[in-house]
Amino acid sequence: MKPFHGKLATSLKWIHSFRLSTSSLSLKNSINSSQILEKLSNPSQMKQILAQIIIQNQHLDQFYLMKFIDICATSNGFTSSALIFSHFHEFFDSFVCNSVLRTYTHLKKHWHSIFVYVQMHKHGVSPDLLTFPAVIKSTANLGRRRLGKSLHCCVIKMGFGSDLFANTALVHMYCSCSCSSIDDARRVFDEMPERNSVSWNALITGYVHGRQFLEAFDVFRDMMRDGVELREVTMVGLLSACANLGALDHGRWVHDYIRRNGLALNVYVGTALIDMYAKCGILEEGCKVFKAMKIKNVCTWNVLISAYSMNGRGEDALTAFYSMVFDDYKPDDVTFLAVLSACFHEGLVGEARSHFRSMKEVFGVEPKMEHYGCMIDLLSRGDLIDEAMELIRTMPLIPDPTIWRALLRAFQVRENVHLVELVILKLVELEPQNGDNFFLLSNLYIQQQRWAEVEVVREIIKDRGIQNLPGYSSVVINSEIFEFVASYDIKPGLEEIHKLLACMAENLRLSSCVTDSEML
Repeated sequence: MKPFHGKLATSLKWIHSFRLSTSSLSLKNSINSSQILEKLSNPSQMKQILAQIIIQNQHLDQFYLMKFIDICATSNGFTSSALIFSHFHEFFDSFVCNSVLRTYTHLKKHWHSIFVYVQMHKHGVSPDLLTFPAVIKSTANLGRRRLGKSLHCCVIKMGFGSDLFANTALVHMYCSCSCSSIDDARRVFDEMPERNSVSWNALITGYVHGRQFLEAFDVFRDMMRDGVELREVTMVGLLSACANLGALDHGRWVHDYIRRNGLALNVYVGTALIDMYAKCGILEEGCKVFKAMKIKNVCTWNVLISAYSMNGRGEDALTAFYSMVFDDYKPDDVTFLAVLSACFHEGLVGEARSHFRSMKEVFGVEPKMEHYGCMIDLLSRGDLIDEAMELIRTMPLIPDPTIWRALLRAFQVRENVHLVELVILKLVELEPQNGDNFFLLSNLYIQQQRWAEVEVVREIIKDRGIQNLPGYSSVVINSEIFEFVASYDIKPGLEEIHKLLACMAENLRLSSCVTDSEML
């Protein structure tokens, strides 16, 4: 993004370019300028008027100043807005600035919102309670955590630390910026003297996006204990947590709550229900929800197609895709990823080729790396390595780890050790901090008994402080969710489970189902 002062310098050029072209729009006083402003609809004329106002040092009262800024905001005229702030800042107060800031935030011009906030400080306009919710929301959408922390400091410094709306915006901002910021969001939430349903939902959504699903349920229980009204937004967050944990009983409870309390089965709730039932393996219930929904969108169809695909019903997934197109819903990149995944699970190479071509040729959807990866994986598993390599050679994108992993699986199946090593080394080059790649390389060298190379790889892992991210799973027993994380630590009460798993692993090894290196 260009610096703001650079944009101001650029915009000054057209002030002088309009000096001779504005004779037909002559301004003799502030009343005439107001009358002209009322009739402005053409962005080019608007710039001419602004240029002449500045050149002739015309007065512009606050009402028409705001009208002018609204025109600039809705017509992508950022340079015009910047000039207005530069030349008329003495007429600005917090009311005008807040109005402009909220306009930019609503229009999703978040950098412009930040600019207005900076200009307020520059020209001595003090932010108030209406300033911070909008500018913090823009910061959240930009994912600027450091800027968000600065705004948090300003909120406290200016005595707004107990304001409900500013604090709710801060919770949302910390949840949106990164998974590591969820603890900051929780601290803000815990210190809030007053909360509303938006505050609770922001925290639940933050935990769900950070894949801390059990914590999301804990917040939900606290929410119910406090007697907070549960609305559709809360249900969507909870259903997402249920889907990811495979907590079918909890998901059914949420569905029953929606029915008992007359909550709307809108697009978001319905889509979340279908996703939850599909990921819990109860696809028929998801189909019933789909049929009951009066309003659907592309996301709803995408979830249904993905549901069929992930449950091994590729033919039904393709049928759903054809129904979607027949009903005049335009598929997007997510749709085609689900369709290609269905073809992959069914081994339908010809259908996959056809859908892959139709993406751009028929529907105008540009294939992304994930689509190429799915096609290459499908071709490789169909023993069409040459076609897969040709697709990699001709694709307009630079192959990323997704592509190389697809090839890796093909070479591993064919036990082509040399090519497997080359691909893993390429993955190490592309992802130098990904522990999985180094463990793959180490296991490969162990299989070949190349102990010197094994030692080198382990030294690199140690020197770089690389850790393999542990996998996890969950199970529901008597309506309680238990989560298991792969680690070497045996927690109290889980000794019997670890003994059973060790016995199973030994039996697998003795039956030659897995090798020693695969169990490392």
